[in-house]
Amino acid sequence: MKEFYYYIRDKRNRPMMTVCVIEKEAGVVAKGVALCSKSDIPCKKVGRKIAKERAVYAMINSKDSCAIGDYRGRLQLESYLYFGQTGPFKSSFLPILTDYEQSLFDFERK
Repeated sequence: MKEFYYYIRDKRNRPMMTVCVIEKEAGVVAKGVALCSKSDIPCKKVGRKIAKERAVYAMINSKDSCAIGDYRGRLQLESYLYFGQTGPFKSSFLPILTDYEQSLFDFERK
């Protein structure tokens, strides 16, 4: 199983969102996202753990979960823009991959 992590940072370069994308086999992908609210203190280690747990949950259960819901009002602008592109779930099975996420897998396959 391949896994990739990346971060979306705020204007002060803090990692306010951690994304984990895992691929079980070619074309079978799940994604987990960990978010910091504006009042959280960002921690990469915690973000990676939460994001991976969400991605694994989506892969095992073959479904999306953890809808953003009312959380949108507390999101950083960068995070809000991300979910506008990829969908409203923190845990996604067969998600829409961003161009960057797709490039991670394409690079690995070469």
